[in-house]
Amino acid sequence: MRNRLRLSSGLILFAFVLGHFINHALGIISLDVMDAAREIFIDPWRTAPGTVILIGAFVVHTVIALWALWDRRELKRPVWEWAQLVLGLSAPLFLTAHVLATRGLTETTYFESSYFTVMIALWVGSPLRGFLQAIALVIVWAHSIIGLHTWLRIKPGYERFQPYGFAVAIALPVLALAGYVAAGMEVVARAQTPGWTAAISEQAGFETGMADWVYGGEARVQIFFVILVLAIVAGRVGMAAYRRKYKTAALHYSPGDALIELRPGATLLESIRASNIPHASVCGGRGRCSTCRVRVNKGLEHLAPPDEMESKVLARVTSSPSVRLACQIRPNQHVDVTAMVRPDAGPSEARKRPSVGQGQELDAVFLFVDLRGSTKLSEDRLPFDVVFVPNQLILLINPC
Repeated sequence: MRNRLRLSSGLILFAFVLGHFINHALGIISLDVMDAAREIFIDPWRTAPGTVILIGAFVVHTVIALWALWDRRELKRPVWEWAQLVLGLSAPLFLTAHVLATRGLTETTYFESSYFTVMIALWVGSPLRGFLQAIALVIVWAHSIIGLHTWLRIKPGYERFQPYGFAVAIALPVLALAGYVAAGMEVVARAQTPGWTAAISEQAGFETGMADWVYGGEARVQIFFVILVLAIVAGRVGMAAYRRKYKTAALHYSPGDALIELRPGATLLESIRASNIPHASVCGGRGRCSTCRVRVNKGLEHLAPPDEMESKVLARVTSSPSVRLACQIRPNQHVDVTAMVRPDAGPSEARKRPSVGQGQELDAVFLFVDLRGSTKLSEDRLPFDVVFVPNQLILLINPC
């Protein structure tokens, strides 16, 4: 459920960001066109249903991100996972003032936000904030693209679409930044006309106290968010140290015949990574692929049964109950496992599905029976008799 909520809320926020970037790109034409297109790309989100959906998606996505940070027993992660996490957690710090100015004031006062008021504030009132806003665009887009790529790369057909998606992922933010700069330069030029900036501010209903409200709220939100993140990290580190001190178990890992310590409360994948052992995990430990699967040789009885999501993933590749996803099990007693996918597995392995003519992982038992003196038997008899005798033996072993 958490993964589904993360994906759903992320897609809603991506749709919002995508519309914003397209709207920004129109600034290349003119600031007037940019502001007029706001009715198409931004105003729908300012309706009551749009506001509920957008705020709900943001709250859900943020809570799940903080929850995932608390749930991580070990901090060793691939670079792309850390990049996505850091970018996502830093976005609120850059966007708080923008949200308070464009939505907070609009909802609580008679102020009417527009691209004219935003550009005046960022390019005339505080150019430094205008620069930081450009950085925020890059941060939000990079976080979104990493998440989108992580989700899609295990989907069939993504390899054919990927080059075109990559081109769009590069071109759109470049166009958005170009439109943002073009509109900003246009505002700076118009601001040279005496009284133009004051007229726009008066028309929008701007008052001096509103700026103090925005910046004061920004400082409070930023301080609260930083303290919250640091508290989660400190709590997680302290809890892990406490559990490690009073409760430990061993993991026997193959190939390599390594004996390592299980991190209390951590997933098997987290314990493996914490011991610097390479292990496949294309989806980043989110349970969306089966590349991290292991065969549990000992200790299976101490593991919780697979949930619906894990069962659904495992059903694609095996019917053996001893095969589990390393990212979904949290062993607290001694366990012996064998990795079933090479450590450098890529998205192609994650997209594989069993089909006719394609092998599957199954438990099997082989019985080998040898006839004493079979060579002598075959030398003195006709070919039909040679075949008849083993067939009779098979019927004795398996009458069915």
